Amino acid sequence: MRIAHAPAPDHALRRVHPDGSEEPAGAYPDFAAGWAAGQRAAHADRAAAFALYRGERRVARFGFNRLLPRATAGNLDALAGAL
Repeated sequence: MRIAHAPAPDHALRRVHPDGSEEPAGAYPDFAAGWAAGQRAAHADRAAAFALYRGERRVARFGFNRLLPRATAGNLDALAGAL
């Protein structure tokens, strides 16, 4: 009797918090499945960004613009001074 095994996941989705810390969010057998999961996660969780890795290499980013500093009336002078 032959037992079929599911492919080992080689793509990992990680949640990236505004402070730069990361935590696992899922593992997927291929890029397409990881990409689809990253898109869904970025739409579902608007407070975090997500990154898809193959091994140690990041191959996709989702929602990273959420982590960029935002210009507000309170910090506009500080942002302008940095230029």
